[in-house]
Amino acid sequence: MALLNVHRPILEKLLRLLEKDGADSVGGKVPADRAEYRDALVRLVQESRQDPKQLRRAVRNYLQSRGCETWSTHNVTQGSYWLNWTDRGLTELSRLLGGESRFLNWGMTFTNRDVWVGFYLYHPREDRENPSPLDQLMHFMEDTPIDRLEPDKYRIENRSYGWHRVYEKQILSKDEFADMSEAEVQDEVLQRLEDFMDSNESDYRRIDDYFRCLAFRPDVSTSTREESS
Repeated sequence: MALLNVHRPILEKLLRLLEKDGADSVGGKVPADRAEYRDALVRLVQESRQDPKQLRRAVRNYLQSRGCETWSTHNVTQGSYWLNWTDRGLTELSRLLGGESRFLNWGMTFTNRDVWVGFYLYHPREDRENPSPLDQLMHFMEDTPIDRLEPDKYRIENRSYGWHRVYEKQILSKDEFADMSEAEVQDEVLQRLEDFMDSNESDYRRIDDYFRCLAFRPDVSTSTREESS
């Protein structure tokens, strides 16, 4: 990402050439004896037209239009932008299972190369001597996976700083990104996200249903329900 920023004026000039005359016009700028770098240069120029920060803003607006609560972070050096969200139902499940409104949440990662969506557990450790709601939930999910036929698909991974990733799915790949304009990428990501959230066959619904059922299991949720009442 730092390389893109440093050479932005050159990349913008090459991008105009790419859009006017095609990939060969950019690849042809590489000397014949360094032909192995031609594809890399073309890909770099294609990636430079994407704006992950703007894409995140468009997705945030879409999620808020659906009544979701969102929050975001970023790492400009890495060129990564993150967006997390919950809805009213997930917020209530979070309080029942973890005691905090953002204990369960969905998140997306945006770069100028690809877009990912995932499901996360968030609970900063405060008392290391006693089991936390996160510990209890993780043990339960190990014994009772979201999908017994594909348990590794929903494997809990510690991402540090209290974050645990349960699930991840690529929304738009690197190759797709390179072949689309910024506007096309935005339209495609929003459409795929909508399909993902609304389809009865998607992992979005499977995960949501799993935690809705889990929140009403007395052996898991009674203590946290009593504390939140």
